[in-house]
Amino acid sequence: MPGSIHEGGELGYVLSHAHGAAFDNPDLLVVAMVGDGEAETGPLSGSWKATTFVNAARDGAVLPILHLNGYKIANPTVLGRKGDEEIAELFHGQGYEPHFVVGDDVPRVHAAFAETLVVCHDRIVANRKAKWRARWPMIVLRSPKGWTGPKEVDGHKVEGFWRAHQVPLAGVHENPAHLTQLEEWLRSYRPDELFDDKGRLIPELKALAPKGARRMSANPHANGGLVRKALRSPDFRDYAIKVDKPGQTKAENTRPLGRFLRDTMRRNMTCTYEAFAMIVASMATQHAKWLEVCRKLEWRAPIASLNILLTSTCWRNDHNGFSHQGPGFIDTIISKQGKVARVYLPPDANCLLSVADHCLRSRNYVNLIVIDKQPQLQWLDLAAARDHCARGASVWEWASRRPDDPDVVLASAGDVPTLETVAAASFLRKNAPELNVRVVNVVDLFTIASPHEHPHGMPADRFAQLFTSESDVVFAFHGYANVVHALLHGRPHAQRFHVRGYAEEGTTTTPFDMVVLNGISRYHIVIEALRRARRPPPQASRLVDECEEMLRKHEAYVRRELQDLPEIRNWTFS
Repeated sequence: MPGSIHEGGELGYVLSHAHGAAFDNPDLLVVAMVGDGEAETGPLSGSWKATTFVNAARDGAVLPILHLNGYKIANPTVLGRKGDEEIAELFHGQGYEPHFVVGDDVPRVHAAFAETLVVCHDRIVANRKAKWRARWPMIVLRSPKGWTGPKEVDGHKVEGFWRAHQVPLAGVHENPAHLTQLEEWLRSYRPDELFDDKGRLIPELKALAPKGARRMSANPHANGGLVRKALRSPDFRDYAIKVDKPGQTKAENTRPLGRFLRDTMRRNMTCTYEAFAMIVASMATQHAKWLEVCRKLEWRAPIASLNILLTSTCWRNDHNGFSHQGPGFIDTIISKQGKVARVYLPPDANCLLSVADHCLRSRNYVNLIVIDKQPQLQWLDLAAARDHCARGASVWEWASRRPDDPDVVLASAGDVPTLETVAAASFLRKNAPELNVRVVNVVDLFTIASPHEHPHGMPADRFAQLFTSESDVVFAFHGYANVVHALLHGRPHAQRFHVRGYAEEGTTTTPFDMVVLNGISRYHIVIEALRRARRPPPQASRLVDECEEMLRKHEAYVRRELQDLPEIRNWTFS
């Protein structure tokens, strides 16, 4: 992770961070400390293979130091129980050249470690002239856990055992024996030789500390904003899709973005399946925490935002099914401070371009963008998309009917929920022309939050202008419904919002069957709208029966034909 300081709390990611800093940075050597407990995690285990992609001529180098002390918080470690020969074979297969430093004699181990560092450094320098797939050195350090600490406490073994993992001497305020033992332990480091009588580090030791840009906080590789360059990107408007009328033509939403990113230099976009993002949820959480703290440090220069694009979403995993359906990463991001977290749900390709361009130019944020890559109906031309994204949420008058005095508001956030919402509005326009319907689309999820909770939260007067103060709102949402309910907390009469979203229902099935299974289909939305309308039309009961009949028809057809009804898969807005 270029520009950040990895300091724990993200168990399993130290090598990912280290290689991220080293790639395309040929003058950088990153030393990565790996504990043998962390080495057992899935992310770390997979990260050893990053050497496969290191180009000796173009990239920097990572020197892993695997510290095998035998124990984690309360158990032995797997790698700590393996012999040197087996460890050497394991990491030789990963592309490394292991160098072992083993022992418990302090002066001897320190000298051996210093000598090994020099050997590894020289090997890394030699690799600059090697072929593309060089073998990189690593150090395996075997030393006792809790080395040089108390050997026993209250008759229990500490050094060389799991009890040394955290606080070996607790309760020193209440236990005089523990306090005495603590003093003996600390005096073993001879502080009287290291500090003067005022507690200051002696000059000869202070002189060893790095100065200037060699200090960790001032190193441009750790304070990445110091070396950040302006993004060179083309005009995203050149990649827009032509949309003559809303909901008439289909296109792959991510295809234009792919062309835009292809032509953008030094882009910063992480793309993955929506369900897979949960694998790195803790990593994103720690990065957000790090950004929150950095905002308070004047000396830290702003860095490029972490931009995450989630596709292959829960609604369109036609062949992967239930195992790949999980929109929970949105929950992870919305729980972070509003100063750093952003969530965008563009409904079509042109909105995606506008949002992506904004995110790529931003600083010090974690930007989450969620949209599927399957062909979908396109709603907005470029000008309308830019205006919509700038507002974050707006009324789609072309999909509404007499929206100035709505009997019910149909709102959506997400590409598939938007399709079903617009289709529901179209159904009501044709079959219940007496009903006043306002259609609202939300692209910036945090706009619905209170401005006291998030800087993007719209003021109360605009919120009322958008969602009214009285009418019920049927809200179709991409993820779990509780996300919207949480964001609406604090808004007046929040109970009038009836949210439908992903409800942990799914299988390997058709696109429309997925929305039916989760109760978010156009027919479910119509039924909810008729039940919630301030002035229900006289034919409301008949229309509810008609929608329920369509749902039964769909179920029979999809089980028999293994595809959606023709009137569903061929539907366009008119």
